[in-house]
Amino acid sequence: MVNYKYSDWEAFCNYLISDNRYILNKKWQDFVDEIVRLAKTRKVDIDEGAVYWRARISEDVRIIDGEPKPKLFEKNEMGAPPKDVAKTGRANPAGISYLYLSEDEKTATAEVRPYIGSKVTLAPFTLTKKTIVIDIRRNTHSPLQLLAAKENDFKEDEGLLWTGINLWFSLPLKPDGDKLSYIPTQYIAELFKNEGYDGIVFDSVQRRGHANLVLFDSSRAEMGALKEADILDIEYIDLQTSIERGLDKADLLKKLKNMKVILDSLLQQQMPSEKLLLLTQTDLKTLEKLVKKL
Repeated sequence: MVNYKYSDWEAFCNYLISDNRYILNKKWQDFVDEIVRLAKTRKVDIDEGAVYWRARISEDVRIIDGEPKPKLFEKNEMGAPPKDVAKTGRANPAGISYLYLSEDEKTATAEVRPYIGSKVTLAPFTLTKKTIVIDIRRNTHSPLQLLAAKENDFKEDEGLLWTGINLWFSLPLKPDGDKLSYIPTQYIAELFKNEGYDGIVFDSVQRRGHANLVLFDSSRAEMGALKEADILDIEYIDLQTSIERGLDKADLLKKLKNMKVILDSLLQQQMPSEKLLLLTQTDLKTLEKLVKKL
C-alpha cells in the first residue's frame, strides 16, 4: 500500500485537467484504486426519511395587486435538470444530471449566492429509501494542518489526501469560472457511482461547517411543498450582483462594516484554503473600491 500525499492528489488533478482524463496510466490507476479502497471507511448510510433542501433564485416576474413580484419556481423546475439541459457541475459533466441538495434551508440558500432583496424558492427533498454515500469530510485534517504539512514536510497520511479531495469539492467557483477545475471532482463522483454508491457528502461551498449532498439518482428523493424566502441576511449575499442592482451608498457602507466583522472572524478561524481566504479578501476590497466611487 502506497501512503499517498496531498501533493499526489494535486498532481492527479493536473494530470486529468491537462494531460489525460479518460484513460489513466498505471501510476494514476493505482492511485484511483487506493481512493476506492479508502472510500470504504467513509461509507455512510443515510436513513429513509431524511430531509434535504434545494434552492433557486426567483428571477421571473408575476403581477400581484398590480405590482411586479418575483415568481416562485414550479415543482417541475426545482428538481434535477433534464439530461439534455444539464450543465457542468461540481460532480457532473454536461449532459449527466445529478441532484444537488443541502442539509438545511440556510445552507441551500447560501449555495445559490442570492443578492440583497432577492427572493429564493426553496424545496424540501425527503429520501425515499436508505441511501449509501461517501462522506469525504470524514477523518480529514484541518486545512491549516494541511498547509503546515506541505510547508514543513510533516509525515502525511490518508487524512491529508482526503482533505485535498474535500477541498476541491468545496472550493468556491464563480458562475463564469473555469469549469476545467470540476474535472477531478467529476471523475471522483463517477468513480464512486461506478462502485455502487448513491452519492457524496461534502462541505458546503458558501456555509462552512455545513454539508451538501449530491445524489446520482434523483428518484431517491421526493420533493415536498415549495416555500419562498426573502434575502436580507449578509451571510447569503452575492456582493457583485447586489451592487449591480443598485444598493445606495448608505446601505453599501453598512454591508461593508458587516463584511469586515465577518472577515475578521474568518481570519481567526481555520480557513479551508489560501484560495478561499484570498477570495474573501478580494470581495471585501472590491466592495471598498465601489463604495469610494459612489
